[in-house]
Amino acid sequence: MEWRTDWLYALIFAEVRRVWYRAQHDAVSGGAAFGSAPNLFVVSEYEKGDPSKSRCFAPAKRRWHFRGGDDFGLLDGDVTTVVSGGRPQGMFYDVGRVGFFITEDRRLVVFEYILGPRYARGILLEVEGQGRGARLNPSGEGVRWQA
Repeated sequence: MEWRTDWLYALIFAEVRRVWYRAQHDAVSGGAAFGSAPNLFVVSEYEKGDPSKSRCFAPAKRRWHFRGGDDFGLLDGDVTTVVSGGRPQGMFYDVGRVGFFITEDRRLVVFEYILGPRYARGILLEVEGQGRGARLNPSGEGVRWQA
C-alpha cells in the first residue's frame, strides 16, 4: 500500500499535525521567552526502532516536509541541510524533527519528536483497529521519554 492511501500513515500524520499545532500554541501562550515555534518539520520514517525504549534509529526510509495544514511533501535526494536545521530560537529549533517506526506486524508505532533543546518526547503508540475505525493510543509498554 502506498503511503498516501495507507490508513496507518494517515493516523501517524494526524499525530504529526497535533504536535505541530501544540507547538504553535505553546509558542504563542509562552510569550517572547518561548520564541517562535519551528517553521518546518522534517518527518522521517525509520527502518529500525526499539519499541521498548521508544526510539527510532537511522537510516530513514523516507522523509517528508510539513509546514502546517494537510500537505506532507515527500523529500527526495540529499536533505542534509534541511534535516540538520536546528538553530535555537527560544525553546524551539527553527526546524523540528519528527520520526516514526512501524513494527512489522503494524500493531505498534514508535513516535518521537525533537522541537527544541528541551522540547522532545518519545512514545510508543498502540494501533487499535484497522482502516477508518483505527486509532493510535499510548501503550503501557515501552519507555516514554521527554526532554
